[in-house]
Amino acid sequence: MPTITPALIPTKTPGTLFSSLTGGDDTLNIRWLTPTDPCFYEVLNRPIADMAVRQLVIAKTVDTLNIRLGHQALYPFIVQPTVDIDTTTIIDFPIGLIWDMSVSLPEKWEHVRLSKLIRVSGSDSSTSDTYAGVIRLVFSGNIKNQNINTGEQILFYADYQIDSPLTFQMMRITPATNAAAVFPSTTLGEEVVGQTESTSFAGFIVFKTLDLTLQQATDFITAIAPPALENTSGEYLNPTQYQISNFEGGGTNITDDYSISSVVHGTGILTDGTLNPIPPLSSDIASWLQAFNYPFDSNATLAGDTRDVNGTYYNIPKGLFREFNITAPANDGGTTTAAFPVFVSRIVMSDSGTRPITMYFSTRFIGNSSVYTEFATLTLDSGAQPNDLVTMNPVGTSAGDDRQMGLGYAILSDLWDGTTDVISDWFAAIGANTSTDHQVNYGLARARLSSFGVSRISQYSPTVNQSLALTGTASNLSSPQVPSNSNKYVTELDAGLGNRIDLEAISSNTIEAAIDRFGFTGGLANRIVKLVVDSTKVPNDPTFYDNKIYPRLQTLFGRDPVFGDGWFNGTRFLWFNGDTWQG
Repeated sequence: MPTITPALIPTKTPGTLFSSLTGGDDTLNIRWLTPTDPCFYEVLNRPIADMAVRQLVIAKTVDTLNIRLGHQALYPFIVQPTVDIDTTTIIDFPIGLIWDMSVSLPEKWEHVRLSKLIRVSGSDSSTSDTYAGVIRLVFSGNIKNQNINTGEQILFYADYQIDSPLTFQMMRITPATNAAAVFPSTTLGEEVVGQTESTSFAGFIVFKTLDLTLQQATDFITAIAPPALENTSGEYLNPTQYQISNFEGGGTNITDDYSISSVVHGTGILTDGTLNPIPPLSSDIASWLQAFNYPFDSNATLAGDTRDVNGTYYNIPKGLFREFNITAPANDGGTTTAAFPVFVSRIVMSDSGTRPITMYFSTRFIGNSSVYTEFATLTLDSGAQPNDLVTMNPVGTSAGDDRQMGLGYAILSDLWDGTTDVISDWFAAIGANTSTDHQVNYGLARARLSSFGVSRISQYSPTVNQSLALTGTASNLSSPQVPSNSNKYVTELDAGLGNRIDLEAISSNTIEAAIDRFGFTGGLANRIVKLVVDSTKVPNDPTFYDNKIYPRLQTLFGRDPVFGDGWFNGTRFLWFNGDTWQG
């Protein structure tokens, strides 16, 4: 019996099949009999053979399409998922219930699958054909390189509304938490992913609402039944859970396998097309450096004020540094958060040695916020390597008196590994600049550093030596006295007469002709107070010192006199010996 050779059946280009069979391809036309044709058997068979060829062309085209699109037949699953209703009953999960799915999650997760269904709420009535409530689809996964049958964690879920009036239900996935009632099964060893981890899950699932007029749909909803002994208008306290069936993968006798070992909830495993693995930023720090324009402001252009020989600006390449830290004053003396902005003011290149590039950093001048001054430099060599640590050097007296301003460091990024021409092109462009020292100016708007690269210190913070001096000899006491409101440190201005005090303004003091109205507190560095007493006017009163003079001395000293305190009464210097005044 004659046969048709498969190789002789043409494969039609997509979109041309219909036109080919309607006359566009003469070789596929059906040759009908005419009255003049001789009536031989081959002529009688001719239309039938032609129609068979056309059918084979169609079949081959359909097969070609199925080869390319066949993976969509069970989307989003690899194999047909089945649900364990009880120990003896298994039903198919409706293909097409999940119409579309796209979920982003950290790339550490693998074998993500639909693990179980939970009948969260609603009621069924097969007699009246009414079904309502929510079925929760719970998805789980494993951390990569771990045993696929152990350590499974519930990752996220989405709720399907049985009686939704919508044809398509577009639902955002919800990261799993214990509080969200995903009901992990202790018998299966399930765990809910940590809340910190769950914040990295996001995505959507589109459900196609089942047509409840179809027997297949009602059979599924009836099988996923609510708990028998619990009635509630809200969510069930103890909802019924239905596990997705295990699948015995692998083996020569299994044609639908996808794994060489048994997988928990294997029939619910998702295709890779439903998931978007997100690599951690630490795996490619260059992308982070570029995205954040580190260590500069995100809107800093990094463009110089002049153009090179090709007409382009002398741009500072993005991503030069993996780490960057420079010390600058905080804004405690300014009126805005930009009181002490730090920026690259200029770049120069030396014509000696390896011709390094030096970056100059500027900020406002302490004591005059309207003036900007350069306070630190950073020198870069074209032969530097990734991870090289480059120190910053203060300019002039920026770090004087151990103020630390302008100190810092930078660690070079992988941009310096020589695999690209970015660094060499940058050095060549600066070197070709014809200005003095090949200088290129930048400025605040173009090259300001962000908070990622600046360590702030108080504008008025004491230096290292000042901090050590604050305790003075009190640090040598058996009970050291640290600086405080009651143990103040002194300066060169803490000497002399000190503040003038109106003693008669104090309500406890009465006007005394023998005592001056005003007294002086003295300085912290020289605790000698001045209280003038006219001895010719002192009354013959043995309590005059205790009642009139001593209270005033207490006011001027701010405390009771102690050993070593001095008192100038206008005529004589008196010293307190701990008990009395001597002079």
